Amino acid sequence: MDRNWVTFLNKKLDRCAIKTLPDRQAVYLVATLPCKTEPSKRKQQQIPTGLRASDLSTPDKAKELAFRLDEELSMGTFSWSNWSKDKITAKKSSAPRDSILFSELCQAIESRFDAYYPDKPKTGAGIYTAKYKPTISLFSKFYESADLEAICQVIKDIESPSSRKNFGSIVSVTLNHMGLKWDKQPLFDAMKGYTISQLTERDIPSDEELLSIWSSIEDPRWKWVHGISMAFGTRPSELLSVEFEDDVINLMTYKTKGKPYSREAWALPEEWIKELNLCEIHKPTCHRLNVSRQYSDYMERNNLKHRPLYNLRHAYAIRSLVQGIDISTAARLMGHSETTHRKHYHLWINKKNMRALREKQRDKFKRA
Repeated sequence: MDRNWVTFLNKKLDRCAIKTLPDRQAVYLVATLPCKTEPSKRKQQQIPTGLRASDLSTPDKAKELAFRLDEELSMGTFSWSNWSKDKITAKKSSAPRDSILFSELCQAIESRFDAYYPDKPKTGAGIYTAKYKPTISLFSKFYESADLEAICQVIKDIESPSSRKNFGSIVSVTLNHMGLKWDKQPLFDAMKGYTISQLTERDIPSDEELLSIWSSIEDPRWKWVHGISMAFGTRPSELLSVEFEDDVINLMTYKTKGKPYSREAWALPEEWIKELNLCEIHKPTCHRLNVSRQYSDYMERNNLKHRPLYNLRHAYAIRSLVQGIDISTAARLMGHSETTHRKHYHLWINKKNMRALREKQRDKFKRA
């Protein structure tokens, strides 16, 4: 079993640690504890948890026991009577499982494939390389606790509707394989997501609204993320690769299929680069796939009005239409095909935008 969960949890503990022996399956808690025969003396001792390192449920149960011990030691309420074999078993069996670790989820996805497709290869073309391996690769980038909300947010941040559906379906069958009785309706909703053609006018924020939101953000990291997203129309997953070169940015575009590639993006309007001080880079330290969720979490914690970062990208696309920017240029600046740009954004040439476009292009319709 992947032991990353042990390292992750131990970083969160102050007065105890989780220990697994390399040549055995047993999981222990280690701490400086009073001696049973002479309580006035203390020494480092082990508490057997009765858990096996190879069991999929072990990380979640070990976390509960370790946090409980850490709290007792901090509060000075530790007593050996609370840590007998019977007490540990009763305590760990009574707690409902409302979260797991992302590393545990990855292990379970692998286990689910092995259980249902024992004769299927894991190399070459097939269901493992097409569905299971990409899902494991996606979630292996996260190490924190994963409740259903966190899992759903990762699914929602996937741009491709077909990929959202594939990843979500693998997660769904894996949760069944783990015996978790979670209400999966939020997962099914996350799998559906949206397509650009389903956007409504309410989903496209105005420049005035975007600037107002930018002004309300105090944390320089999320202020910069918001500013770059609205000015350059970047995808959330591209933000951490942004590098400035004069008044343009170079960044990496990551697709579900195919290799990442470098591209260039221009601000619209260009004046926002200086007005929003975007050249002073303040990148968050999270993983690139976690930017959108961390941004939303910050805004919600601080009761700030906000829009999903992807809506800022859509606003950039509409702005390019109103400005009369050539379709092929706009599509290239946004990192997708001209066909995609035309298909999804041309429907926004409505009466309101036509008037704005006419004002921008008025000189082109006068006698030469």
